[in-house]
Amino acid sequence: MSVVAFPHAASAPDPDTIWDRATAIAGQLNALHAELVELTAQAIEADCWGGNGGVRSPEHWLALRAGLSPATAAQITTLARARTRLPVLTGLVEQGRLSLDQAAAVAGRVPAAYEEAVCELAPLMTVTQLRRIVNRYPFEPDEPDRAEDASKTEEPTVAAAPPAFPDRADQPSSVSLQWDDGRFVLRADLDAADGALMENALREAKDALFTAGNPAATYADALIEIASRSLGAVESPARASHYRVHIHLDTEGAWVNARGSLAAHLAARLGCTADTAVDWQTKGRPVSVGRSQHAIPERLRRLVEDRDRGCAYPGCTATRFVEIHHIDHWADGGGTDYANLISLCPHHHDAHHAGDFTISESGNALLPFVFRTRHGRSIQVAPPDPHGGEAPPKPARPSRDYRPPLGERLDTDWIYFRKRP
Repeated sequence: MSVVAFPHAASAPDPDTIWDRATAIAGQLNALHAELVELTAQAIEADCWGGNGGVRSPEHWLALRAGLSPATAAQITTLARARTRLPVLTGLVEQGRLSLDQAAAVAGRVPAAYEEAVCELAPLMTVTQLRRIVNRYPFEPDEPDRAEDASKTEEPTVAAAPPAFPDRADQPSSVSLQWDDGRFVLRADLDAADGALMENALREAKDALFTAGNPAATYADALIEIASRSLGAVESPARASHYRVHIHLDTEGAWVNARGSLAAHLAARLGCTADTAVDWQTKGRPVSVGRSQHAIPERLRRLVEDRDRGCAYPGCTATRFVEIHHIDHWADGGGTDYANLISLCPHHHDAHHAGDFTISESGNALLPFVFRTRHGRSIQVAPPDPHGGEAPPKPARPSRDYRPPLGERLDTDWIYFRKRP
């Protein structure tokens, strides 16, 4: 008879230990964000963030050098610009007691006169609660510095009354369009009249689909129905071609031109109903027109836009209204070839022709282009590795006094912020 010992299952980690560890890491992360805010403030004050040709803003600089998303870069610069105006807020971040998201919600909306009052409650609130409070609270705007104004003019002036807190019902309608992780996100914030018009249009389209035999039609289906009616009513062939939706299909799948991929069942359906055009390739590259034509054919333009998915300059977030540029200029003998064309936004197209940076082919299929400043320095999205590929030393981690938000229900009727006299 033999005895076999079964291995013991690893003991489950202690929830309290994990909770405490997460809290400690959050405090350290907050303090590191404060260092990046301080560095960004120095770069803005010294106006040295644009050292690389083509960098459009401090936010673009952060996206390029620190690998940040546009949203996070905007939060960092918001705090950097508010550093002297809101010293208590930035101090909380430096101490690790307030996160970047919490601080950015306050810095973007709260006048300096209310800073101390808001900062008393800010560490106790979640980001969602903070945004809800500061976006709706009737703050009185900061008064201008009268001493500074008086020094600028010899004649006394009467200070204008501070503008009243804007009524949200009076704000103009707005619509935002964006692509996120392969999906199209549409957000509308309409006034009452425009909202009623949109609501009735959606209801009518949904009812029309129901009457046509689709009882399961949703408001999303109704919105697509309205869009289809609009495009279907275009009579000009040139205009209809300009606003046609182009789908790419190959052996690896299907995707919308310069946008996200399509599910297999959608690709199969479109393969049965859509008009089809063939793009011939040679050695993996579309057949081009070379030196026979300077103007870029529409089909070749679509292929270049689909490859680049927006402006190809490192870190640039522009995805619409790009211009197609000849890397080797046409005047210098460059051809209208797929490999010699690149998508650039108007800003970077102008900057390139002004000599701020150069573009060349890299020979790398994954990153086909190399951008360099006028001084020959490579412009990269990711910062260079200072450790030469070796693991960097672990930084010192001082203890930070961070406590997470309470996460309790917030009754906004009981919130009152006292204005600093």
